Amino acid sequence: MQTGGATPAPPVVCGFNGGDPHLVTLDGLAYDCHGRGEFFLTKVESTQGEVQVRFEPWSQDPSGPFTVTTAMVAREEGSSVVQVTLAASGSALEILVDGETYDEAANPGTGVMLDVTSSQVDMLFLSCMEISVSFANAMLSVEVNVPRPLETTGLLGNNNGDPVDDWMVCLGIDQCVFDFVFAGEAVGMATLAGLRACGVPACVVHDRNGRNARKCALHTSANKVSEV
Repeated sequence: MQTGGATPAPPVVCGFNGGDPHLVTLDGLAYDCHGRGEFFLTKVESTQGEVQVRFEPWSQDPSGPFTVTTAMVAREEGSSVVQVTLAASGSALEILVDGETYDEAANPGTGVMLDVTSSQVDMLFLSCMEISVSFANAMLSVEVNVPRPLETTGLLGNNNGDPVDDWMVCLGIDQCVFDFVFAGEAVGMATLAGLRACGVPACVVHDRNGRNARKCALHTSANKVSEV
């Protein structure tokens, strides 16, 4: 019998995507991803939660060797689809809810609470998944908070508290995240034709001291990776 008040809420852990792009998984593994196209930042099978991001060349250096985040879309079972896109100017956010321009009074969304300012969009879904999207220097930053009991896949790892296995399959075989994070059929964004595979070395893992520990390169023809 419970005597100490309400049952405490499950711990919520944070993953991050920003810069060119830098990522930190829900379990704290830091790495860089210079992929180009659309990827699952995280998927939560038990809630049908999905957070997708679009990586494109930086508008201020389009011929450069890296990409930045320009759009994201999120939903879970029974909720509205929320899309946040960096405007072409790089200095504003465009927000769609179920394909329509966001209007707090006319179209507030279903199964998700939105808090919108000129520079940031915060989302809270019924599962307690939280997402914060902001922009600076013509690129988006996306912070995702997921309750610890929820198992995840995607660029933000598996949410089991162990950063060591964020790049492992169930048999313990080390594999790069790109084997299972391609968005394919986007939930709210049109898939970029020809950009579902990376054309540059894709990702670099950092060890606890910030050094480059290993690098994965994506073989575009077969969507397979190998360490280099």
